[in-house]
Amino acid sequence: MINSFLSLNLAFIVVVFISTLFLFVGIFYSRKKVSLNTYLVSNRNVGVFNLSATLIASSLGAWILFGPPTAATWGGFGSV
Repeated sequence: MINSFLSLNLAFIVVVFISTLFLFVGIFYSRKKVSLNTYLVSNRNVGVFNLSATLIASSLGAWILFGPPTAATWGGFGSV
């Protein structure tokens, strides 16, 4: 028998709880949206730190998605 960290019921409860939490956070922040301009470009009021963090997260996200398939293409499955 395989011992698991979470039971199936507890894992389901955790997923539902976190999904509900994100739902309420999204509803809370969506009510602060004033106009389409504020929503799309943040009213052109973004600091250097926030902009840098967003660009770094975007580039790391692309690297995570495309890096392993590229490594597998060049070096075979063992290089992943």
